[in-house]
Amino acid sequence: MNENILVIEHRDDLLNKIIDILKERHYNPISTKSRSQANTIANESDIGLIILDVDIADSQGLQLLETFKEQEKTKGIPVILISTPYKKIEFIEEAISLGLDYIIFTPFDEMEFIVAVNSAINLRKLYLEHQKLLKNYNQLEEALNDSRETADKNYKSYQDAQKKYDDILPVDLDTGLLNKKEFDSQFLKLLYESVRHEEVIIVASFTIDGMENLINEFGIIAADEIFIQFTEILRDTTRKEDIIARIDKNLFLVVFKRMNLISYEEKVNEIKNLVAKNEIDYNNFIIKYTISVGISYTSYKSNYHVESVDKEIAPCLLALHNAKRRGYSSVFIHPTIIRK
Repeated sequence: MNENILVIEHRDDLLNKIIDILKERHYNPISTKSRSQANTIANESDIGLIILDVDIADSQGLQLLETFKEQEKTKGIPVILISTPYKKIEFIEEAISLGLDYIIFTPFDEMEFIVAVNSAINLRKLYLEHQKLLKNYNQLEEALNDSRETADKNYKSYQDAQKKYDDILPVDLDTGLLNKKEFDSQFLKLLYESVRHEEVIIVASFTIDGMENLINEFGIIAADEIFIQFTEILRDTTRKEDIIARIDKNLFLVVFKRMNLISYEEKVNEIKNLVAKNEIDYNNFIIKYTISVGISYTSYKSNYHVESVDKEIAPCLLALHNAKRRGYSSVFIHPTIIRK
């Protein structure tokens, strides 16, 4: 065992008895009769247990107990208080309130004393283990916070860089599709042409169902792979003259140029069927996904006044909202609007 045990006892006969008992059990007792010396030893030595006579230094045992329990170096050391059985209950309650771990009344049974000592030593070991785990936890938490701060800084830098590129480039960096800025520009030109020639514009909006759940289960990299795969499906099923854009993280738009009202439903069904057949092999997991679709088609008259792109795609986005309300893999078609 060899734990150091500080024994503070003013009675020679009792002190010698305690020392003999401890040495027989291979503990290392360190004895003193001085209150100040006891405090010095406790702070400067590796002490596993303190055995304290309540009547040390003119009955100042409780004051010394309070000191031990308040000091940073000694507050985790268990204390066994040695007392006569004639102390009042108020005294015992005060000792307990100060953090007393055990109390033994004289004369005591040797086995009872050893059980108390052994229990106190084990309590000390648990305390030290707890402190070690707490320190490791704090270190891990600090490292995690540092990682979060670094990740936040990197993500902010990425966002800043992406915004800078969005102001310069006409495409979404992740998919290569048109970004919101370029989409607005091309769609606005199409609007003016459609008004002049009194044509119909068909707009379809797409979103991947349950993307947040997919990210939580498989991670952001898997989500990006889904976006890329879906982008390829849109490229393969649309025509060169159609406008394809990604205007938000999980919002894709396709404007079908000069398509008749019968063909667009077939085209959307073709896209849905390809998605249903599409499987992504990610880290030995097969990921399948579905899409929801909102569609609007608008007939324009030559005297219509074009206000903004956002107003013109609003019916399509409203249709997508209604599709999502119906559940996964839903399609909602906004009623025909005649622009006069």
